[in-house]
Amino acid sequence: MSSLAHSLWRRSPRYRIKQNADVTATIVTVDRTAEDIKAEIVDISIGGAKFRTTTALRAKQIVAVRIEVRNTRHAIEASGEVCWSAPIDSDYWCLGCAFKPNLSEDVLDHFAEAGVLERRLRHREPISLPATARWELKSEQFPVRLLDYSSEGGFCLLSPSP
Repeated sequence: MSSLAHSLWRRSPRYRIKQNADVTATIVTVDRTAEDIKAEIVDISIGGAKFRTTTALRAKQIVAVRIEVRNTRHAIEASGEVCWSAPIDSDYWCLGCAFKPNLSEDVLDHFAEAGVLERRLRHREPISLPATARWELKSEQFPVRLLDYSSEGGFCLLSPSP
């Protein structure tokens, strides 16, 4: 594997942050070239995270990151390095940050327990549709409600019976 390919290869899975999650992120540049930066966290792994912010940072800039799940005691405090930064539009930037050292897997477990990580590999579309279900090996049908689906397979339904 070339050194470029190796640098682009992810060593650990990334998890999207759920859109309705009450998560805050603050980025502080170690050299204090910017004020504390409020950021939206897009995804996270033990090795790094992607953020959306109104402030541009430069690659190789050393930062301190604090990510909190409101109304819980779950917080991440990590140091890292900005790997890349790109404009999204005239007001926002997206940036990738590598944690140094990596986070403990327990940290992500706590975030999953708090319900803020989307651990599915495929995107789900929220819907609310009435449907009828029949469990395998049973003949009776009963009403259910579809709550979300994936175009690549899978769905979530609300059922009156287990």
